[in-house]
Amino acid sequence: MFKKGQLTIFIIIAIFLVTAVILFFVFRDNDSKVKEIPQEISPFYTNLLFCLEQTSGEGIHYLAAHGGYYNVPVKSSIIYFLDEIPYYYLNNENIIPPVSVIEKELGKYVSENLESCLDFRGFREQGFNISVGPYFILTNIIEGEISVKMKNTITVSKGEGSATLENIEIRFKNDFINLYEASFEVVNSYSQKPGFICLTCLDNIVLNYDVDIKSLPVNDISVIENNIIWYFITNKQDQAENKLKLIFVVEK
Repeated sequence: MFKKGQLTIFIIIAIFLVTAVILFFVFRDNDSKVKEIPQEISPFYTNLLFCLEQTSGEGIHYLAAHGGYYNVPVKSSIIYFLDEIPYYYLNNENIIPPVSVIEKELGKYVSENLESCLDFRGFREQGFNISVGPYFILTNIIEGEISVKMKNTITVSKGEGSATLENIEIRFKNDFINLYEASFEVVNSYSQKPGFICLTCLDNIVLNYDVDIKSLPVNDISVIENNIIWYFITNKQDQAENKLKLIFVVEK
């Protein structure tokens, strides 16, 4: 009886191990196709990662300064000097863009500005053979983090080194979602009594989200064609000179 029990246990363990191995190969992450990069290709790969991260960082700052948009809706925005600033509250309606829309806007920004950073011509002059297929950018904005994935295939070779780069992804810490949620609270509070600023409400939002909020009532309709209240929301912990600042307006 004891030997039969031992044999049964060994069989169960063996089945478990085989199943685990099969599941590993079936469900392992196949998105990241980048394997070991040959030394000859390393400069190009490093530049690609740098440009993807830099363009994404510039994009999120641009979007924040334009209320989450790359292409600001003309019919629901104002033009202040050369900047287009969207309404988050207009005609008694909350029109804050969903996070899914902001993710798509960030993807458009990166797609249209990435190649101005990538110096393909310079690398080709150095002897690199580069083949870039059609690509699109996927982004994901969550609490404390933004990920940007370049969905395409790039084939690079130089000398005896070659590599196929697919689905390059970068992740970096960012507090955009915190500013976004704070803006939601600001608009919800404002919608309770349009035309007025609830200072107590703003104080509570500042404490709950650890942000700084500045509001600026503007009544000169000759300048912006409407009475508005302008909001600037920044993270208190952000000490950068070019700190992330979410800007939007509400109808007064």
